Amino acid sequence: MKLFWKSLFVVQWIIFSAAIYYFSSMPKVYYLPQKILDYDKLLHLTSFFFYGISTQLFVHTVFIKMKRFPQMLLVLIIGIIYPMSDEFHQRFVPGRTSDIYDFISDLIGIILSLFLFNLILKWIDNFKESKESKDAKIS
Repeated sequence: MKLFWKSLFVVQWIIFSAAIYYFSSMPKVYYLPQKILDYDKLLHLTSFFFYGISTQLFVHTVFIKMKRFPQMLLVLIIGIIYPMSDEFHQRFVPGRTSDIYDFISDLIGIILSLFLFNLILKWIDNFKESKESKDAKIS
């Protein structure tokens, strides 16, 4: 993979991680309406679903020679440690609390992203194999 793409996926992961930390450091999220904040577990699940996709893009491009299962395991480890540290960090932010259900929502988002991302990779692999077998028959 070209250095540009590796750099891009590393940078996007760092930005995504920093954004989660930044929003977790805010005592209150002023720019979101209260109706949305009432669904805070859904916000956690959604944001960590996208964080999981971001982490997988990072891991898949940086550790390209690693087999798929160890990549998934690495994403899961990061997907456990980062939200856990995020909840711990929120304990020290005035107006915020640490909540096990937030962590569970975060983890569900990570796991869903693992399933979707790897389903897409499997589909791409099947498509490539199908195309290669058609090309071999033509030759």
